[in-house]
Amino acid sequence: MKNGLKTADELLFDERWEGMNTALTAQDEANYRPRRYDVNETHTVPISAAFLPGSAIAFKIVFEVPKGTEPKDLVFTAMRFDMCTPGNQKKDPPQNIRVALKSDAE
Repeated sequence: MKNGLKTADELLFDERWEGMNTALTAQDEANYRPRRYDVNETHTVPISAAFLPGSAIAFKIVFEVPKGTEPKDLVFTAMRFDMCTPGNQKKDPPQNIRVALKSDAE
C-alpha cells in the first residue's frame, strides 16, 4: 500500500477496532477474518505501521480457512491510525478495498 499523501500517515492493522472489515470471502458466501498481519509495526496497541509521503508499506494478511475453500474476494479496511475511534471515523471513515480473487480451478 502506497502513501499518496503529502504528509506522513499511519495505517491500523488490528481487528479489535470497530470499523475494521478486513476479511477473505469464499464462493460459498462464508467469510474469514484475519488470524494475524505480517507488518513492520510502529505501535503494538493498536497494531499500526507508519509510512512517509511517497513510500509504501509491504504487509501480508494471514487467514485460516477450511481445506477446499474457494476464495472469492479479499476485503481490506484501510483505517488511519488517528481515526480509529468511532467519533473520528465519522469525520474520516475507513475505506474498504475489495479485490476479486480467482480460485486455482479458474
